[in-house]
Amino acid sequence: MSDNLPAALARWSPWHKSSKGLVGVEIGSEGLAFAHTNVEGGATKLSLCEFLLNQDGHVPEEQFRHRIEELGLTGCACNVVLPPHEYNLLLVEAPNVPAEEMREAVRWRIKDLVTTPLDQTLIDIFHLPKDSSRSGTPMLYVVTTPSETVMETIRLIEDANLTLQYIDVTELALRNLAESVADDQRGLALVKLQQGRGSLSLLRHGSLYLSRQFELPYNGGLLDDLPEDQLVLELQRSLDYYERQMGQAPPSAIYLCGENITADKITDSIRNSLTANVDVLDMSSSLSFNGDVDDALLQLCATAIGGALRRPEVA
Repeated sequence: MSDNLPAALARWSPWHKSSKGLVGVEIGSEGLAFAHTNVEGGATKLSLCEFLLNQDGHVPEEQFRHRIEELGLTGCACNVVLPPHEYNLLLVEAPNVPAEEMREAVRWRIKDLVTTPLDQTLIDIFHLPKDSSRSGTPMLYVVTTPSETVMETIRLIEDANLTLQYIDVTELALRNLAESVADDQRGLALVKLQQGRGSLSLLRHGSLYLSRQFELPYNGGLLDDLPEDQLVLELQRSLDYYERQMGQAPPSAIYLCGENITADKITDSIRNSLTANVDVLDMSSSLSFNGDVDDALLQLCATAIGGALRRPEVA
């Protein structure tokens, strides 16, 4: 992907310096993406987004710290989004215990499903909507990640002189983004595609119903086609589970975003193989900006933007 990223797209910051608002950060396998949102006149606006390429396989920590200082974001509230390869997401039945005992009960339930020792693993949970199971059984997602991963993330944010408020996962950041740029009242699927993999989130009324991660032979380059057969198969599997096992109506739309995802890559074959309308997630016409920004950079920073769109009252 790095060979296909024009230098002009790596930065967009036509704004005045301010330490208010929220910075969203994603530390990925190829670079660090960050975005800043601020509330102006009662509306949330995207003030900037940038992508800093990894240097010799290492996160560009020093460059990130300098950019935060140059942009006047020192001390700004920050929401970090963990990329999918840094955590596991497990779907389990919610234990029948009081809320204050839920995390400990879940920890016991998933002890044989994690590869790292439990005393070196951080666990968080978020509940699925009540109608997410045809049987009526309460379900929840369990996020597990090595403690070391989180500590490294905290250190990076502190070194950049940002004020860490939240650590989220990709699925919840994409939910924030979907709420801001698309109508999810009838349900929608948001699919993020990156080099070698993809993730899918099925959302309705601002809630996450289903999440899946899958391998995909996509190279992520500007001229790389989407692997039609494999992509359609993964989407069909997810939609079938969503409709048959969860008892949900088919989503009204499927939106794609991610590395060099453009409308011309969505072929007639892909569109005709799925019942829902398939399109690129159009952030440029839905988000409020201070200035103009290239669609390719928006796609590259989609998860970081979602992190910067987090509402404090939302879990």
